[in-house]
Amino acid sequence: MNRETKPQTLINVNGGGYFVPSPSQTPPTFTVVVPVYKPGELLRRCLDSILAQTCTDYELLLVDDGSPDGSGEVCDQYARTDPRIRVMHQPNQGVSVARNAGIDAARGEYILLVDADDQLYDTGSLAAILEGVREDNCDLYQYQTYSMSEAGPRAVRTQGRRTVMTVSEYSALHIARGEVWNFVFPKTFLDTHRIRFIPGVRISEDQAFVYSCFAHCRKVKVMGDVDGYLYYPGTPGNSGSLSRFMRDRDAKHHIQATQGIVDHAQRGLPQNGGFLHERIAMMIMHYVHICGQLPREKLGEFDRCLKANVPLRWRYLLNNKAPVVLCAYISLSLGIRVHRLLSKLHG
Repeated sequence: MNRETKPQTLINVNGGGYFVPSPSQTPPTFTVVVPVYKPGELLRRCLDSILAQTCTDYELLLVDDGSPDGSGEVCDQYARTDPRIRVMHQPNQGVSVARNAGIDAARGEYILLVDADDQLYDTGSLAAILEGVREDNCDLYQYQTYSMSEAGPRAVRTQGRRTVMTVSEYSALHIARGEVWNFVFPKTFLDTHRIRFIPGVRISEDQAFVYSCFAHCRKVKVMGDVDGYLYYPGTPGNSGSLSRFMRDRDAKHHIQATQGIVDHAQRGLPQNGGFLHERIAMMIMHYVHICGQLPREKLGEFDRCLKANVPLRWRYLLNNKAPVVLCAYISLSLGIRVHRLLSKLHG
């Protein structure tokens, strides 16, 4: 349903500015947050997919993170054509800060985080999501996503029906994903548990955010019948691989992300501990993989970084994760060798 709109006002934030609606305007059900940094012409594809939604009960919050390619001007152009669009301009501070700015400014009851080089799946995505979130009161909602390939969209594995479950039941499905664009987040849930992205972290920042949510989650709803999102791997913002980021600071960023999950796990719901142990162990395994691309002289530094930030008790002792995780605490180089050995045996 279209809603009457009021004139907007420009205010300053982080050295830039964004438009805020009149206080008399009814808050929307959804806030769609899109961080914008060098998406090029792909930005228009993303924005058009959102503006084409049959459900109009949303605001679109574009966070221009100091993009040098003219994308900020494109955001402003779109905002002039549709009063549901708000634009925030800030100096470049990274995707984590940009998303936090959008979450903080959001007026919607539910938040969707969309990357500027992806899109909503089709024109009915938001309407289907709205139906799903209105049916049940949950802490998290996961919908079906698709990855674009040469053969066309390919469904990412998700439960094929709508189901409300505990985190333990969710864990047993083995469909856990750490991408923020795979979920709908209630704004009050994020605010109550002080869940935000870790500023400055650009490796695994989305996993840190999602799994921190699971630390406090009582009920999650999986909406496998809702086609919500289309992801384009290999586009500028979606490298599809960490290979080009294998540098010293990336390992530090990853361990910061892991520490963020641990921090929330220690003050979250104890019944979700098993699921979080598994997620943290997988993060450590990925950390081992990152460090495996670094010079040997750096491993001592990262050994100390791991042990100082992630307590040993957050290990997971099932499947083939145990030897890698435990060896990583003894010696990172030993953990790397075990990881490579297990990869060959299983691969």
